[in-house]
Amino acid sequence: MTKGFENELKDNSKHIREMMKQQNEHIQTSITIAEKTLNILSLTDFIDIIVDELTQECWNRVNLAFNDKIRKNKIDFGRAYASEIPRFREFLVKYDITIEEFELLMRFKRKSNVEFHNDDDAKKLIESIPEISKEFKVPLIKVLNALE
Repeated sequence: MTKGFENELKDNSKHIREMMKQQNEHIQTSITIAEKTLNILSLTDFIDIIVDELTQECWNRVNLAFNDKIRKNKIDFGRAYASEIPRFREFLVKYDITIEEFELLMRFKRKSNVEFHNDDDAKKLIESIPEISKEFKVPLIKVLNALE
């Protein structure tokens, strides 16, 4: 090997290490933003709207239906919740939220056990959610819009 080639190889290696370091910093920033987002939002506020419009009893049954479906890895809600789920589905239409999107939020809440609440910075933080969590972005924005 020639000296010139060795120097060029060292420079390229140094450049690649620097790029990897910067990429790691960006990933860490994304994770921090995602954690802040999780701490800012509150699904509880949207649940208050649900209770106001549908009654506490209906929400309790809907919540039980989601918990049962998620915990037991069911494909659907089953006959036990045949009266509440269609009513809840109609309620969600008013807020442009599908039952599947709401289920994602319930899974998200269950998994992270985080409180969500309305905050001016919430939507900005949601926009910065890393790619691995993008499926939560649309339902989170819809819930924030419903809370406004």
